[in-house]
Amino acid sequence: MTGTLVSTNAQVVQLFGSTIAGSVTVTGTRRDVTFAGNRSLGAVTLKYQINGGPVQSAPTSEWTGGERFHPAHVYYHEMRGVVTGTSPGDSVKVWFEGGGQASDSFTYQAVSETGRRVLVVAAEDYSGASPAQTPGPHYLQYYLDALAANGVAADVYDVDARGRIAPDHLGVLSHYDGVIWYTGDDIVTRRAGWGAGNADRLALDEMLEFRAYMNEGGNALYTGPFAAQQYVAAGAAGQQFYDPKGEAVCRPVNPAMDPRQCLLLRGSTLYVVQNRLNTVLVLSLRGDTARLVGQITDPRFDVPTTVGFFAGRLYLPNARFTTPPTPETTYTVNAVPAG
Repeated sequence: MTGTLVSTNAQVVQLFGSTIAGSVTVTGTRRDVTFAGNRSLGAVTLKYQINGGPVQSAPTSEWTGGERFHPAHVYYHEMRGVVTGTSPGDSVKVWFEGGGQASDSFTYQAVSETGRRVLVVAAEDYSGASPAQTPGPHYLQYYLDALAANGVAADVYDVDARGRIAPDHLGVLSHYDGVIWYTGDDIVTRRAGWGAGNADRLALDEMLEFRAYMNEGGNALYTGPFAAQQYVAAGAAGQQFYDPKGEAVCRPVNPAMDPRQCLLLRGSTLYVVQNRLNTVLVLSLRGDTARLVGQITDPRFDVPTTVGFFAGRLYLPNARFTTPPTPETTYTVNAVPAG
C-alpha cells in the first residue's frame, strides 16, 4: 500500500467578531491559507510563526471564485495568503490581523509530498454503523492495484483512520490532478451506536470538500454501490437527519431538544429570509459556522415571510406589511431559483 498523505484540515478561528474558516495546503515549502472576513476591516495581513520563531507577515489577496460558485462579495470576502519558508516537521502558528484587531490562531504541522498526482480517498465508514463492519479498509487495494496496472502510483487518505475527518479541499485534495472517492459497503455515513435516520456531520463535510475541490478545477471519480443515496433519500438509505454541529442524535426525536437543531441531509445550504429587506441570504453551513455565499432578490418580493423548498426552487409568500389590508388585497407566493 502506498504512503498516506498527512495534512492539516480546516481550522475554525474568530476574526474580529466574525467566525471564519481557515485552512492550509501542503505544497513543498509554501502553504496557502484562506479565510473569510468582513470587508469593513480593510486590509488584512497574514501573520505566522515557524517553530515559535519570529513573527512573519504576508499580504492576502481576494479569492474571486471558481468554475461554478463564487463567494459573496458585498459585506464579506474570502482572502488567501501564503506561508513560506517551512520545512517538513515544522510547527506553524497562523493568525490574521486587520483593522487594529487580531484573530484567534491555529497551528499546523508542515509535511512533505510524494509528488503523486492521484489520491484515493477511502470513505468506507468501517468505523460507523451503516452497516457495522470489521476494521478496514476492505476495498482500497483493488483501486491501488487497478491504478498500478495502468502505471499510476497513488496516495491514500483513509477517512476512518484519520479520525473520521474529511480531506480538506485545500489542505489535501488540491494537490492532486484527480481523486477517487469510494464508499465501499457504506450506506449511510453514521457513527457507531447511532440508529436509523441519523447521519454523521462527516457525510456533509465530505460532500462540501469535494464540491469545493471540483469548483477549482479538480477531477473526481465518486463510486460505490450506495454512493450518494444518503444525499437524495434513495434506495436503502431513506431520509437522514444530521446536526450541523456534529453533536446531537436526531432520530428518534428528543422532545427536550430544539427541533431546529437537526437538518435533513440534502445539502449544506441555509436560506434566511430578511423580510423587510426583500432579500434571501444564502449561507453555507460548516460545523457551527456559516458563510454567506450569495443573496437572492426579486422585484416581486413584498415582505416575504418564510420560505419553502421544492424541486430546486424557493417559494416565498408575500406578507405585504407595508400595504394596508382590505378585503380585496391580494397575497401571492413567488417562486425563484434556489441558486
